[in-house]
Amino acid sequence: MAEKWSEAYTDLKEYIAEHPEIVIRRSMVIIKDDIRPEFYQYFDRVRSSFIEEYYAAELDVAHELAGAFSEIRKSVCQVLHLDTIGVCADLEGFMEQPLMSFMSVLYSPLFHLLDGRIDENGFILEAQKTVEMFFGSLFCEGYERWGTLALLQLLEPQNFLVGQPRDLEVDNDNPSDFYPGNVIGDVPELQQENHLEFNYIKKATFLLPWLIVHSNRINLFASFTPRRYITRWTARSMNENLEWMDMRQVEDSFGTNTPDMMIHLAKENPDELKLLADYKNIARPDIVIDFVENDDWYSSQYIENILRYSNTLKPRLGTFIVSRVIVPPEEFVPLEPEPVEEPQPIVAQTIEELPLQDCSMAIDENKTDITTTSSTQTGSESAMDETEGDKNTTSSALAEKATTSSAKPKHPCLRLSDLPDDIHVLSAGYDANALEPITQALGKWVEFMEQAAAQEEASKELQETEQVSASTEPQSEIQTSDSNEPQQNDAELGLSSTP
Repeated sequence: MAEKWSEAYTDLKEYIAEHPEIVIRRSMVIIKDDIRPEFYQYFDRVRSSFIEEYYAAELDVAHELAGAFSEIRKSVCQVLHLDTIGVCADLEGFMEQPLMSFMSVLYSPLFHLLDGRIDENGFILEAQKTVEMFFGSLFCEGYERWGTLALLQLLEPQNFLVGQPRDLEVDNDNPSDFYPGNVIGDVPELQQENHLEFNYIKKATFLLPWLIVHSNRINLFASFTPRRYITRWTARSMNENLEWMDMRQVEDSFGTNTPDMMIHLAKENPDELKLLADYKNIARPDIVIDFVENDDWYSSQYIENILRYSNTLKPRLGTFIVSRVIVPPEEFVPLEPEPVEEPQPIVAQTIEELPLQDCSMAIDENKTDITTTSSTQTGSESAMDETEGDKNTTSSALAEKATTSSAKPKHPCLRLSDLPDDIHVLSAGYDANALEPITQALGKWVEFMEQAAAQEEASKELQETEQVSASTEPQSEIQTSDSNEPQQNDAELGLSSTP
């Protein structure tokens, strides 16, 4: 049974009390070298026991991801003849030693507890908030990196090229770069490298592919672009073989957030893929992929987002959602629409026929109409008018009540069953072969492009035919009209040939 963190914390406090030379205050920490190793043994017991007590399930999930990522990274490195594929330091530590990675974020909260800034309840709250943010971010990135390498392995890559984006948060000495899109520049050439790293750029001159490989599986060049970043410069020239979309319209649709991966393909020349976006334009992707690691990711909000991504980016070969968990089959079954209650017809009733509650409501809301009579009316006429008034006002009150209380249809929540045919859900877990439908879709690219070219050519021919018809038909109509109408001379029109 795992040790309770409170027990380990009690042992740590006792150790500190036995060593008065240890000073832990907000402005000062003194731990002498001869007792430092022993102190941190107690200190680390508190951190590890807290993780094991509160986050045992997350720790198991992290170990599972770490094993799967290590295996797929080793396999891809062998294929591409690489020593390793680099990730950020936090993710590397998360993959190598998950428990130590979790413990690292509890360093400051535990010292805050020891120096009196927070009590034990405050420590629990601060620790939970810190751990959950840390785990959520790295688990999301880790599964995305696993999926990228798994797909890369399926494509049977041969050699690779990389883009070298200029990170403007690190290197931006251009004095003209004071306004987005102001600088017009040349796109860097693709580079051959003997190492490969995932980049973590947030703002750059252009969006360049992270990696371009030639796939033996589909006999095409494929570019992988994970996590689009902000682009500031305008490219001097654009590749005409790519279809370009307006970047402002894309960002108006979903901001700078994008799916986890865009893939673009080229048949013969990888240089066609060296630029994928500048400040003004973004290349239409061939496939969009989103990797989802959470257990219950299929919320209405997520489905709305993925629909927006797909409708805006319009990937030629579809959108794929790669899920770590198996999605329950019932999530794909459309819900029966809720019945809408039809308003009941209003039947005029007298005061005597109404239930007591409705009767008092009608009288109270129309008190003036009932009690006010003309001074010239007789008693019988006044009573008759009051009865007629009661009927009319009662019917109005009932009609208003029926209108306001009638059931209104609720806005339906989006479900996986609402996804169109070009958005696919793959319950992959950590099985690389489950991504096979993506490689099959990529293999249809040549056929798709040939059909698109044929349709475009047919559309042009049809347009030219319509233009020719439009230029000849009005002239024949005018001639026919002139031949049928009687001609009038100048005299009949009252015109004179002399001034």
